Amino acid sequence: MKKLLLLIFSLSISQTAYSQVVNPNVAKKITEKPKLNFIKKIDRRLWVTLINATLRQSYFRINNFDPAGTDASGNFQFYKPEDTKLRLGRTGVETIFKLEPLRYDPLTVYFKNINSNKAEVNTKDGKIQFFVSFEKEDVEISVNCVRNLACGGLGNPQFHVDDLRLNIELEPYAENGKIRYRNASGKISANAGHDGFNFIFTQLEPFTRAMNGPLFDLFSGKITEYLNSDKTINDISDQLMSGILANRALLGITGETVYFTQFYVDNDGNIMYNVR
Repeated sequence: MKKLLLLIFSLSISQTAYSQVVNPNVAKKITEKPKLNFIKKIDRRLWVTLINATLRQSYFRINNFDPAGTDASGNFQFYKPEDTKLRLGRTGVETIFKLEPLRYDPLTVYFKNINSNKAEVNTKDGKIQFFVSFEKEDVEISVNCVRNLACGGLGNPQFHVDDLRLNIELEPYAENGKIRYRNASGKISANAGHDGFNFIFTQLEPFTRAMNGPLFDLFSGKITEYLNSDKTINDISDQLMSGILANRALLGITGETVYFTQFYVDNDGNIMYNVR
């Protein structure tokens, strides 16, 4: 009987924490698991579908030509400074850009009423790519020859171009709660003009040959410069954040404000983000 009592006592002691035996007043320590800030994901197929739906209701207009020719004193007589416009979505705020004409001495080259007719989005290497094509129903390029013997009798020839395209790449990220972008690049290309001026006026042959070379390289450089300007980035960021705020339920955001702590595109094209 004594051995049985001793065994029961020993078993009860073994089930009691050491601290409670030494000092019964010591409370059992409970370690809380740290709260993890899990990255959220939007599948590439989903967000590409949503963005493309928005782009179908957006427009991009390129125009810096004023037929009135208000300033005859310099190289930019027909320059219209604030008529290049972008609107994202059906009800988005219109953003206006100043796009100067191109100088391809002795020619000043203007872009006239170029309107987008299709835009699509894709991803590559952590960047978002936009592909914009433009209508071809009207003259897109107007040329003014300035202060050169070759300008006599030339007038202001105008050109159609075929397959005018704009490709944009940018890297999204989060800063101060907003979605912004960096390392943007713009590349515009087209086929040469086809209204016959290049056959009538030999002076324009170098210009025609330059259409897919230096001329559009200059234009691509201007597009890239504007995309990377602080004002453009801020304007597009504000438009984007307004759209997200209006549709925050799609991101699982229940609060009245949206503050991103992370936002990027992974190698598979998924959007990875976090909000607080």
